[in-house]
Amino acid sequence: MLQHSIHHIEIGVRENGEEFVLELCKKLGLYRAGYRETVHSRQWLVRANDWVQLLVTEIRSSPPEQEQQNCAHSDQQRDEAIANDPYLVLWDQDVDEGGRPVRNSVFNVCLTVKDIQRQVERLERCGAKMEKPVTVLSDADGEVKVAMVRSCLGNVVHTLVERQHYSGFFLPGFTSIRRQDVKTDDGYDEIRPPTPPRNRITHVDHVTFAVEVDTSQDIIAWYENAFGMKRFYVNSAEDDGEGFVINLPNMALRLKAFEYWKCAETGVSSNTTLHHHSNGDVGVNDDDDDGCNKLLFVIAESLKDSEPNQVDTFLKDHKGPGIQHVALHTGNIVDTVSRLKQQGLQFVDPPHTYYKEINGMLKDLNMKESVSRLEDLGILVDVEYGNDKTHGDKKAKYLLQKFTKPIFEVNTFFFEIIQRMGATGFGANNIIALWRSLQALLQTEQQQQQHDV
Repeated sequence: MLQHSIHHIEIGVRENGEEFVLELCKKLGLYRAGYRETVHSRQWLVRANDWVQLLVTEIRSSPPEQEQQNCAHSDQQRDEAIANDPYLVLWDQDVDEGGRPVRNSVFNVCLTVKDIQRQVERLERCGAKMEKPVTVLSDADGEVKVAMVRSCLGNVVHTLVERQHYSGFFLPGFTSIRRQDVKTDDGYDEIRPPTPPRNRITHVDHVTFAVEVDTSQDIIAWYENAFGMKRFYVNSAEDDGEGFVINLPNMALRLKAFEYWKCAETGVSSNTTLHHHSNGDVGVNDDDDDGCNKLLFVIAESLKDSEPNQVDTFLKDHKGPGIQHVALHTGNIVDTVSRLKQQGLQFVDPPHTYYKEINGMLKDLNMKESVSRLEDLGILVDVEYGNDKTHGDKKAKYLLQKFTKPIFEVNTFFFEIIQRMGATGFGANNIIALWRSLQALLQTEQQQQQHDV
């Protein structure tokens, strides 16, 4: 199997993990590919393809009889078992009486590395905290080496996987799910990828962190030292020091980004090069000396002394910094969003004036997509003009985006669906429209809560 920098992304759920997985598969058009169970945990692997893998983890509650008979002893056994398990870590410091994290969180971006020992040595030189040491795991399909490092950012961790000598479907210890293993009550088959696929999701485009005020520069410095990542300019109007700043009424926001390129010659592996073609499709080529496949992280932080906004809401509900959203790239956003809506996935709609405001821009674009269809689906459109500080391309390109509502009961994590038509960064209009949409959603929910009271 070809490898990508992001091996998988892990979601921690407090309870009802199997129901969460079924709902996630149904609404996102994913399929269950594998599972793993221990005395203290259950894990499910769900996929769109080999480049989009989500691992859902649930920590089991301690049995009531153990709590009554020898609570302290059982807690110690559970804590030791989790500490010694190379795949498990508690994503929340607050736990209930049964030892389960009290909050849901997307907390682990697992990275494929070329030389795990070399990468861990680099991390240790930087003073990074290693949650799990290098461990060798094997089964009939070969051998992998894994480790885990705690990021400088909230509850975020990075599992590191070296798997050049492994041909299995995921990782040792996980069992592949065959079609005949699972029965569904409503006729929905999420066990194997359908043909044609239910969506055209191709890969993870970027991961966005919500962070506290004035911490973005330290975070970028940590990732540069730890993984060799470098600054990426999200917009041509971005200032070197300040980042891309939006300072409007009810919207005071700073965005910065950093990326890893294969040619940086550090430990993170990118053995697949994904090429964005002018028609929006993505081609996959084997690794070669000329290809550079990037791994992109974006940081969102409020400006100092600004009014509370959705970043602050995330920090409050999540109890600290963390992964705010994951963007999934598609080769056909109109088809993908339409299908996902039919499957019950709920999206955030742009302000009602949005399409009138960008009408002039749309007339100048030679778009293959129907503008009326984009408006019907609430898909955001933005242009990336020239003088890109990173790549120097002066040809106008565009991108299409759509954002889901938060997938948990609180306003923390959500998904983004994105299609890049040559654009590599992010347009200012879409950033403003997104944050206005999220702010309007929060205000609506607050008004509803006040009405219910």
